[in-house]
Amino acid sequence: AQQQGEDALRAAGENEDPWRGWTVRALADGHLFYHHELSGASQWEVPSELRPLLGEWRESRDMQGNVYFCNERLGQSSWQDPQATFNVFQAAADANVFFLQLYAAAGGSIEAVDAQGRTALHHAAAGGGAYMAAMLLQCRAAVDVPDHDGLTALHWACRQGHAACVRLLLEAGSDPDLQTAAGDTALHEAAPCGAVDVLHWLVLARACPLHRNGESQTPEEVAVAHSMGEAAALLRQHAQHPCWQHEDASESSDDEPRFHMRQVPVHAPSLR
Repeated sequence: AQQQGEDALRAAGENEDPWRGWTVRALADGHLFYHHELSGASQWEVPSELRPLLGEWRESRDMQGNVYFCNERLGQSSWQDPQATFNVFQAAADANVFFLQLYAAAGGSIEAVDAQGRTALHHAAAGGGAYMAAMLLQCRAAVDVPDHDGLTALHWACRQGHAACVRLLLEAGSDPDLQTAAGDTALHEAAPCGAVDVLHWLVLARACPLHRNGESQTPEEVAVAHSMGEAAALLRQHAQHPCWQHEDASESSDDEPRFHMRQVPVHAPSLR
């Protein structure tokens, strides 16, 4: 289905003026709009003249009665109505591949930030959109951009308990020991919700369990405070590893290089 959508967009460029004078333009703030060169008209919605090219999104239901939207022309479907998406942040949160394809084709910046300083990768990670996060990482999205509160995409994925996104971000090189404005590391963010699967990936990435946040709590103490016994036990075991048992173990050392997760290629379809 993804390939079918890309083929449809590619075929459009091979025909004589298939866009009927319309162009797609991206703004620095992450928004996307349509502009007609001859008339000078601009609009957020897909122009009616482009429906034969870009297809129409129709509401449908699956066998369980869940509402979704499908576009037969592009061979794509979405749980959210793509026609109501006007910026890359909403597209990332809704896993709107159609919008991201147009945004990339229009030269939109993957590093655009919203009013809270969050990139599309922040939104994909917070929403658990591993597929969308993989697409953004393939487009070389910066992995450790902090928002206005100092949270990276990894912090958000850990806070929401999205293990698949956490793994992707760690494999892309995200630093699990970066601290937010409140002093929280990725381990602190995962501890309150008891996300043991998330904690396992952070332990594998050798995230430091000794950092204290702004309330002078370690990740284990945060887990205990929220009655997350299994998470607390895992963090306690991690903190007892010999590598953390010497003075200043939380600091990086030239003699003991930090362990990094094995870098593997992020597999996602091309946006161009």
